[in-house]
Amino acid sequence: MTTIAHSVGKTVGVVHDSEFAVGIQCLNPKTIGGWPPELPFFDYAKKEFPEARFPYEMCAAWPAREGSRLLQAYVRNRTKDTRRMVWNMPDIPVAAIHGADAEIAGTKIALFGCEVSQVLETIEAIEIGEGLPHPRIEGE
Repeated sequence: MTTIAHSVGKTVGVVHDSEFAVGIQCLNPKTIGGWPPELPFFDYAKKEFPEARFPYEMCAAWPAREGSRLLQAYVRNRTKDTRRMVWNMPDIPVAAIHGADAEIAGTKIALFGCEVSQVLETIEAIEIGEGLPHPRIEGE
């Protein structure tokens, strides 16, 4: 949780005030930005956020109580059979899978802080440096 609370980039996972930004970036497919939908809201999370385009569990950044902000990501242990919400349908059986992609070990995030004017350049450096997809529009 951070006390930087001016603006929230929900799906990007960045919060900032007029000078400084803090962000979280998932670095592999097993690491998911947001909150597990089958779990209740984090105690500090605000229940309502009218500016949100997506629900709480799909957002890597979210407003918290008392003017603070949450940056959140999670990983699942997929080596065991379980039941959870799938495509907004509750209590669906999910079969275990095996191999490195199923295990918690290897989850990765980048937690960064920078001047507000450097957020996009910082995200770009992380994406390129980690070999992640980095979309470009007209070469930019």
